Amino acid sequence: LFRSFLLTPLARRLGARVGVAISAVLFGMMHISDPQAVPPLIILGAVLGGLRLASGSVWPALLLHIGNNAMAFSLLLLSMESGAL
Repeated sequence: LFRSFLLTPLARRLGARVGVAISAVLFGMMHISDPQAVPPLIILGAVLGGLRLASGSVWPALLLHIGNNAMAFSLLLLSMESGAL
């Protein structure tokens, strides 16, 4: 959604940097239910957007996003298992 339907027209109209910045902030704000996660997710959104534009394909950004989510989920499971939560 963010790297195809949103980023592509934004980058075309406003330039790559502005398009990436806007889509990254919106990506971070989608996770507002965890306010502490928003700043790092804005950075991740910028990396994913830059990767999307640099590669010319959504797939590298999608794979990185999947990897990030898998790592976060694994850490959550490990913390639950250890009783840290």
